Amino acid sequence: MNGINFSNRRWIALFKSATGIVATLFVLNAYAHCSHSFSMGGHVAGTNALGQLVFGKAHPGDTVGVFLVLEMLDDCPGDQTIATSIIDTRETGCYSVTTPNLLSEPLRLTFFEQFVAVNGNLDGSFSGFAYTYVVPDCAADRIVHTCQVMAHDTNSVTNMGGVLQAGGSAQIEILRPAIRASLQCFPNSDGTIFWRGSITNCGNTTLSNVIARHFLNGTNEMVLGPDTLTPGQVAIVAGGYRPDNVSRPSISVLRVEGTDELLLQVEDAVSCSVQFPPTLRITRSATAGGQVVVSWPEAFSSFTLQCASNPSPAAAWISLGEGQAIGGGQVFVRLPVTMPAMFFRLVSP
Repeated sequence: MNGINFSNRRWIALFKSATGIVATLFVLNAYAHCSHSFSMGGHVAGTNALGQLVFGKAHPGDTVGVFLVLEMLDDCPGDQTIATSIIDTRETGCYSVTTPNLLSEPLRLTFFEQFVAVNGNLDGSFSGFAYTYVVPDCAADRIVHTCQVMAHDTNSVTNMGGVLQAGGSAQIEILRPAIRASLQCFPNSDGTIFWRGSITNCGNTTLSNVIARHFLNGTNEMVLGPDTLTPGQVAIVAGGYRPDNVSRPSISVLRVEGTDELLLQVEDAVSCSVQFPPTLRITRSATAGGQVVVSWPEAFSSFTLQCASNPSPAAAWISLGEGQAIGGGQVFVRLPVTMPAMFFRLVSP
């Protein structure tokens, strides 16, 4: 009897089905085959059937446990297969690693479709796994595992003691969740502020429970969510408000968060600041014809009025703070109409 791989064994089964012939004479000896599954912290991320690709999932920096299983595929009565060596190679996208022989001693498989796990004598949540490794930051979007088992039959007629080989493969999908927020604020002529923000899923995996909150003056309001964003998807949020104190900068903050399919939370925050400039008014005094009045809103009473003969950067600006007075909701300074032509500005403290 000869060793064949699993794909050939499936072909033979198909051949017999197509011809309608049932003849055990054509059922060749199939030996041990290896398969993978993966785990993080004891949670199995994926399993596979023979010959299938499996997608476990992990993040860069995660510790991954590799679960390797040998299956006896010898359907000739009385045959036994002894597996002597099994190695696993992983292609991370930035380098390749091949393990040494993971069998501390040969494994004897005694009956058809017997499953035996390769035990790496690990403790804790990875007990029963073959080995563990840490996903490198440089890993590609998928890490490809390929295992190879060396074995021989104990009672083969045509291949007694001959080396048999088989293999299996599986893949781990590497998740890189990320979320980004942007925010713009625009002052309006009526004293209100309009803001507009965006939330972008800039990772490679879907985010659920996406929430956005707008913070202002110690309070916050949920403006999005819970929602779901696929990779590259953008959500827009917007609103408006009237600041409590126009003399101080009004600061808005947009905080966003979301969770990927492995329950890793990502978040981002961004802010913008708006301050309305005070409006200066120059009028002739109604009570003192020889004076003009320069005034601005009382909310900006901490500002100081300055004047100069020209507005150039090199101009000598003179403070007029000692003459400031408050009345009728305005801060004002009285100046004689006979003074030379001047430019005026307000300077914040």
